[in-house]
This record gives sequence, C-alpha cells and structure tokens, in this order.
Amino acid sequence: MTEKLARFIFKRSKFILAFVVLMNVAALISLTRLAIDTDVTGFFNEGNEVYDEYVALTEKYDISESIVVLIEDDTSLLTEENLFTVYDLRTDSLL
Repeated sequence: MTEKLARFIFKRSKFILAFVVLMNVAALISLTRLAIDTDVTGFFNEGNEVYDEYVALTEKYDISESIVVLIEDDTSLLTEENLFTVYDLRTDSLL
C-alpha cells in the first residue's frame, strides 16, 4: 500500500508541487482581503437603546480606549448612581 502511494506521489510530483504552489498563491491573494473589525458598535443596530447610551457616554467623556466594558441593566446607565458605579469600576481597574 505504501509503495503504491509512494509511486503515485513520485510520478505526479511536478503536478502536486504546482498544485500546492497555486493553492499558496491563492491563499496569499485572499489574505490581502482579510479584515478584522474590532469595533464594539458593530454588535448593535442603529437606534438600539444600549447603543445610544454607549454613544452618549463616549461623547460625554470623550473616550475611545480599545478596551470597553459594557454593563447591562434594566435601568438607564446614565443615572447618577450608575455613572458613579462605572466610575468606581474604572478607578478600581486602574489600580
């Protein structure tokens, strides 16, 4: 069985090599079109209440850090108590 496989590979080695080279070139070409979207807002639709609150917070505090923590609650995140909670979480994370 292994001799048959070895003969098959040996007889068609140029074809196999050409096929592998073509597949690698195709992979490299498609790699140039690869993009990774790390924007958190892509998870929300326009007009979504959570998205609107996120936009309001980023505009109010002029933040654009790469690490964003989303907190979900039944009440608005823009209440004074919730804003202090977020502030405390942020302060604790900087320590």
